[in-house]
Amino acid sequence: MLFCPPPLEFAAKSFEANTPLFPQALEGISEEEMRRAPSDRNSSMLWLAGHLVRGRGRTLITLGLHADPWDLFGRGTHLDPNERYPGKQEILHRWAEYSGQLHHALRGLKEGDIKKPAQAANPPSLDGTIGGQVAFLAFHEAYHMGQLGYVRKWLGHSALNG
Repeated sequence: MLFCPPPLEFAAKSFEANTPLFPQALEGISEEEMRRAPSDRNSSMLWLAGHLVRGRGRTLITLGLHADPWDLFGRGTHLDPNERYPGKQEILHRWAEYSGQLHHALRGLKEGDIKKPAQAANPPSLDGTIGGQVAFLAFHEAYHMGQLGYVRKWLGHSALNG
């Protein structure tokens, strides 16, 4: 079980719950399916998975650690047919790497760490603090994890839960 200061306990539990869910979402999905989207106005599993990994990286950066910002999957971006994207295995590897670092970072947080003012406006903060940024990123991750599950089912695969 993950322990961190009480203001972030829910966020930490959300990250912890999503950690094993992410590889489950990609299980059985082919590289071709990773690129398919329900419409030209929706995201593919590749973009969603990359964006989720990017979010974990942004959380690490918010906590003062190093991570690749993976701008390829930034907000408002779309898959570019001329761009080279990481494959599913690279995405899963980076998820596992960032998840381990995040778990360790959250365990080491002190209440004073999360009450410090947010250093940047992106990602947004719920209350202007680093803790508020981490809380926003936990919400953001859960939102996109749901989208990943939706596209998985749209592709004809089993649901993530239930």
